[in-house]
Amino acid sequence: MKIEIFSDYACPYCYIGKRHLEAALKDLGLEDAQLIHRVYILDPGKISHPERTYLEGLNLKTAEEKQHAANTFASITRLAADIGLAYHMDTMKDIATEMAHRLTLWVQETAPDQTQAVIDRIFHAHFIDNKDISSKEVLLDLISSLPLDPAEATAVLDDPSRYVDQIFEDDDRAQQLDLDYIPFFVINDSDHISGIVNTEKLKAILSQNS
Repeated sequence: MKIEIFSDYACPYCYIGKRHLEAALKDLGLEDAQLIHRVYILDPGKISHPERTYLEGLNLKTAEEKQHAANTFASITRLAADIGLAYHMDTMKDIATEMAHRLTLWVQETAPDQTQAVIDRIFHAHFIDNKDISSKEVLLDLISSLPLDPAEATAVLDDPSRYVDQIFEDDDRAQQLDLDYIPFFVINDSDHISGIVNTEKLKAILSQNS
């Protein structure tokens, strides 16, 4: 089974959706499914501001806006807790994700068996540890214990042109698929799943494609 996963490291629902997908695959005995990382950047061209939180970056003015954000953050935090993730939404940094995606695409090309470990570490660093995942030093530290070439990883991160073509290709594909929400799963080049779907529903859909 092949599953393409369109996501962004800035998307809190994407980490939650990934966990539900992994749980469904495990329950179905499909842990050997091929998972492919596809890039869908929510805010292309965004400039990182690791000195502030994402909430501060929203620059909310009214009490109504602030309450809406608080309610949304609380709802997302509960969804994450349901799948075993301890999100800290209030203190996550206001950062860009392109560098993290470029690193992930390099891993997927050169050491595909390490791709999901890298993705997990980057998501965890952002939403749980609230690290600056737009920082080269942070990203290199996240992969330091994995069997990856640190010199080549550094070279990829130092060259902003590396894997940008792949990011554009993934974006073109997303437009062709009329992608509206992420995470967005493409199963065996046919079935599509958009947004968060819980483990049991995913199992039902995956069973039809296995």
